[in-house]
Amino acid sequence: MLIPVVYPSAGTFWLNFDMRNFRNTLLQPADLPKQYELFLNKEIIQELLSKYNLSAPLKLLAPDSNARRSNRLYSCITRAERYPSDAFLELEPFVIDRDAVCRILLACPELCFLQAAAGLSFYETIKFGYDLCAMYRLDKTAEHGQRSRIQITDISSLSGFLDRAEGIYGIKNARHSLKFVRNCSNSPMETRLAMLQILPFSYGGFSIDGQKLNMEIFLSEKAAAVAGRKSVTCDMAWEREMVAVEYDSNETHLTVSQHDWDKRKATALAIDGYKVFPITSRMVSSLQEIEKTFTALRKLLGRRTDIRRLAESREKREELIRYLRTV
Repeated sequence: MLIPVVYPSAGTFWLNFDMRNFRNTLLQPADLPKQYELFLNKEIIQELLSKYNLSAPLKLLAPDSNARRSNRLYSCITRAERYPSDAFLELEPFVIDRDAVCRILLACPELCFLQAAAGLSFYETIKFGYDLCAMYRLDKTAEHGQRSRIQITDISSLSGFLDRAEGIYGIKNARHSLKFVRNCSNSPMETRLAMLQILPFSYGGFSIDGQKLNMEIFLSEKAAAVAGRKSVTCDMAWEREMVAVEYDSNETHLTVSQHDWDKRKATALAIDGYKVFPITSRMVSSLQEIEKTFTALRKLLGRRTDIRRLAESREKREELIRYLRTV
């Protein structure tokens, strides 16, 4: 008896994933059998939804079209493709009775990304990729609405999985979307800024690539003496151009200590030859301000901006900004 959980239910699991809450969860690689009995027991499904804080209907993978069922608790999809051997992870099984258990297989983060690409819009797929590769998870009970976490996957793992998933529905969209995903976003705003920067003009972005998010920069002895530490982490940085971006959404509410640290950090980076480009919430508050901000960033990075091309892509940029304001 088997319950294979796939995207979007598996995607929700991963976005909420925190190892501290899943100490008894197996999460071991498991092959999806070619033939299996889909176990659609009402009580087990409800318990599964409750245990992992998932919403009904639970999305399941049926072995064939004859086994596909749907109701308010679950819905099924079928796929004829052969999944890579590492496409599923096994959760803690449910004990049915003394002689039987129900195995729970969960689509891995990389398979979730591929399945998302088959159904989501281009922008939504990229945003989901950032969320999977992020160093935070949303949590309404936390002080700033989010908590830190270790990445559950990264671009390298996603790319490697897609290479092994050749021929599966959604692969083309997934590969294209992954080009614009970056590792280590530390907040929803960092994701929005990165998408605005990285996406090509034709998709509403500013075609600025080469950055690393939350990059650790090791300081010289002189710069370290100013900073009071051997390294600093910048929201975004370009090593070759030696440019760092720092975002401050609460620039008018900085404490004295925060303001002092920002100045010391910027001074230390300047000593080592970095140009610091601060971005405040006002600088990304409107289309006009966004274009002014990222045109200036392009200039600092030594990249010319074709004003005509900027104007021609404005309608697409408005579409991108509208989307980013919803996430």
